[in-house]
Amino acid sequence: MSTSASGGATVGTGFTAVDYAIFITMLAASLGIGMYSAVRSRGQESALNYLLRNRVMPPIPVVFSVVGGIISSGSLLGNPTEVYFHGTQVVVNQVGIFLGFIVIHQLILPTFYRLRLVSVNQYLVLRYKSSTIHKMATLCQVGHHLFYMGVILYGPALTLATATGLAPSASVVLMGLVCTFYMTVVSNYQNNNNEEGVEKHDSETKMQ
Repeated sequence: MSTSASGGATVGTGFTAVDYAIFITMLAASLGIGMYSAVRSRGQESALNYLLRNRVMPPIPVVFSVVGGIISSGSLLGNPTEVYFHGTQVVVNQVGIFLGFIVIHQLILPTFYRLRLVSVNQYLVLRYKSSTIHKMATLCQVGHHLFYMGVILYGPALTLATATGLAPSASVVLMGLVCTFYMTVVSNYQNNNNEEGVEKHDSETKMQ
């Protein structure tokens, strides 16, 4: 199906066979990279090395990792839309974000680094010695991410539905299945290998 643009040109509203081939190749490549990395490091990495690269990563990969974790469909789709409809007032948010980064860099990260911590939950257990606070913080994080991931998933799903002609509900299910498969298969495979690596390292240490 196609519609006519204002200049009389014909604009397609669905994927062609070539478009589907490129799209499927992209998904397969992403999954392949994750599986290759997991298989390659099988039994060779500890949990600490997997999460923090033994705290010896150069600055540039860390920057790319942090930026990749911050940028989402909300940033790519929401910010331009906000500026288009309401102007550049949203830029004021960057002032607070910049100040927040300074506080994190000067106060929070040095504390975490000196204490050799990986997550905020570890700090809460260490600081308050309370499993209740730990569980409450975990519950808050889970609740936050349930709503957050729903919003973030809807953006690319709606874009995919618009480009391919799929129903929005089918697009949401498809995107959710792809992301869930990647996280459960690749990440769990990697984590299981990390546990094997930790057990192997502990056994070798005891033998020595």
